[in-house]
Amino acid sequence: MPERQHFSEFQQGSILKTIVGYVAMLIFCIRVEYVVVVRKIFNEYLAGKSPRDIANSLEADGILTGAGKERWRSSTILKMLQNEKYIGDNLTQKTITVDTLNKVRKVNKGQEDQYYIKNSHPAIIDRETFELVSKEIMRRRMLYQEKKRIYASKYALSDFCKCGKCGSRFYRVTRYTPKKYCVWICGQRLYCKDACKCEMRILKEQQLQEYVIEALKGSGMPVEDGYSDKIVRKYIKKVVIYEEYVLVDIFD
Repeated sequence: MPERQHFSEFQQGSILKTIVGYVAMLIFCIRVEYVVVVRKIFNEYLAGKSPRDIANSLEADGILTGAGKERWRSSTILKMLQNEKYIGDNLTQKTITVDTLNKVRKVNKGQEDQYYIKNSHPAIIDRETFELVSKEIMRRRMLYQEKKRIYASKYALSDFCKCGKCGSRFYRVTRYTPKKYCVWICGQRLYCKDACKCEMRILKEQQLQEYVIEALKGSGMPVEDGYSDKIVRKYIKKVVIYEEYVLVDIFD
């Protein structure tokens, strides 16, 4: 393994990038001497190490980053673990140019079409390992959020809402544009990336509450005062959110 040698830069279109383990010309070509580094990162993550622990290990080995710096960021490690290029695929137009004059690029959030090209170049990581890593990332995120989010006892619906597609819990998220409002999002949509990401719809909180109230009224429950967490905890057994409808299960 080379020491104190930083990873090659490459030109793709007009954007200068770095990819650990590859050098790109017309296609991505594997840098054989760095295959062991990339595989080490994936294997150590599956062995239980955190991105920060892996970064510390690379620094101790004297491996420089793609920018030639001694310090590895944990965010860089996490991005590598989620980068489909390591399994030989390529998702195009992850970012787009929004200001040509000033060369400003932003994350493509649906403004432009994206294309997923399978087997576009040689793989460094096998698909099974990549999928296991994706699931482990999801597991850790969910575990972290379960520990962090105290609203489970604060918002009644968080105890009852499940995704009808993947079975994950729905989470309450506050958004601030164009003005402050709350939505409910499937956990696998909120915290998972790429292959394991769930595409279940996002529900505004008011809309979800209306589904619950309508179901309670249809069952003859006393809801004259409208929605409240007290009513949910008293009468609701579960709420399952599907793409086309919401199933509200009520205690007899």
